[in-house]
Amino acid sequence: MDEKKGRLTAKEQDLIVMGVLGVLELANRQQKIDLPQAIEKLLRTNIKISPSRILQNSENLVFYLFKILFE
Repeated sequence: MDEKKGRLTAKEQDLIVMGVLGVLELANRQQKIDLPQAIEKLLRTNIKISPSRILQNSENLVFYLFKILFE
């Protein structure tokens, strides 16, 4: 599925559109995952995350990303 088309279709259907980072943050808030550990594992994959997407998420997520990247 084309991600851009899928997001557009979801918005047209009044569905909540959330990416991987949003899902991880939500799971962290519900205490289902360890966010720093999940992000660290995610960054070891071939995922491409644009800086603007990171900044759109909460300060918590940005803090953990910088902590992992610059420790």
